[in-house]
Amino acid sequence: MPPQFSNSHDRLVTRSRALHQAVAQKIRANPEHLSIAKENLARWLAEERAHGQPSNGLLEWEKIFRERSTEEIIDILCDPSEEADRLRHATPFCGILTQAERETIYNQYAAISA
Repeated sequence: MPPQFSNSHDRLVTRSRALHQAVAQKIRANPEHLSIAKENLARWLAEERAHGQPSNGLLEWEKIFRERSTEEIIDILCDPSEEADRLRHATPFCGILTQAERETIYNQYAAISA
C-alpha cells in the first residue's frame, strides 16, 4: 500500500528525498555528475555575491563540497534527517536527473493521496 501523508508538506519532503536518492544513484554510478552540482553552486554563489550576501544554504553546500568526499555527499543526499531535508531546500543538484526521471518521480507522488 502506498504511503499516506498527513499534509502536502510531508508529501513534498518525501518527494524531495526520492528525487535526491535518484540523484545519489546517478552520482554513485558516475561521480562526474557531481560536477554539475558544483557548477550550479559556483554560478549561483557568484550571482548572489554580486547582489549581496549568499544564502546560508548555498554557503553550507559550498563548505560541504570543499570538505566532504563524494561518498559523504551521497550520504547527505540520502539522509532522511530534518537537517538533510533543510539542506535539500537549497539543492544545487538540478540538471543531474533527466526530465523523464523527474517526471516519473513527480507522477509517483502525484498519485499518492494526502
